[in-house]
Amino acid sequence: MKNIRLPFLLFAFMLLGVTACGNNVPGAKEEMSEAEVIPETEAGKEYDSLSDFWEVSEEPIATFQGCGTTEDPELGFHANVRSVLVEESYIKVDYDCTLQGDSFRTALITDRRDQGAERWETLFGDQESAADIQIGGQQVHELGSDSVSWWTGYALLIEDRLVVLHIEKGYEKYLREILLWVVL
Repeated sequence: MKNIRLPFLLFAFMLLGVTACGNNVPGAKEEMSEAEVIPETEAGKEYDSLSDFWEVSEEPIATFQGCGTTEDPELGFHANVRSVLVEESYIKVDYDCTLQGDSFRTALITDRRDQGAERWETLFGDQESAADIQIGGQQVHELGSDSVSWWTGYALLIEDRLVVLHIEKGYEKYLREILLWVVL
């Protein structure tokens, strides 16, 4: 069941991006507010750092505390931004991380719309499942991975934004520590 939800979530993000362009039915026009209009040149744009991204956008996105580089010497946690990818329906921040001597990659993917609770309800329902865990009062839904993916996914809500955290396979054991650093 987990393997079905992950492709569905990725498909849902892509579908949301396609449907965000408006309704193409003749006679049915829907006005988009200025906040929802995404410049054409922004979709598909990649930045080398969060500061480069924030020079052109004030959009809230999920990051690790400390922005471009996050460090906690006591925990041995270090996260450094590899890239920021902006798409029509989401923004993805890729990180190189080190924790307790292990090096791995993570990504934080933020849905660009603030109807996270409704999207959560649509994707996962209102009931907790075996794939849901509580971390620091935060409900986290395990999306899992399949045999060909290099990551395991987890969905969570932060300030009514749907966020997906990807962790390189084999490093899921650090989920609790990593989620302590995620902010919007």
